[in-house]
Amino acid sequence: NTYWVQYCIHLNQRRWKELIWSKTQNFSKINVFLRNPVDRAYSHYCHEVKHGWETLSLEEAISKENVRIKKDSIYLNHYSYLERGKYIIQIDMFYELINDN
Repeated sequence: NTYWVQYCIHLNQRRWKELIWSKTQNFSKINVFLRNPVDRAYSHYCHEVKHGWETLSLEEAISKENVRIKKDSIYLNHYSYLERGKYIIQIDMFYELINDN
């Protein structure tokens, strides 16, 4: 069986942790594939511009990211250009989940 977990940005939310654990607890191996965080952030920005969510320049969007993503989860989904590239935070949370169970 294979189960893909994409963009673990929400791993700090208990329901996501429990969902991921319920799908992966019987696996003997978990692989983590990481993308270059700079490439990922730029691609994410281009995606948001293409779909009309982003109207700021890349530089403005990055400088305002921390304020924007604190507003609401919809902002976290659309404007977390740098936050999603902080892989160690996401991996640590998943590792803690595995060790807790």
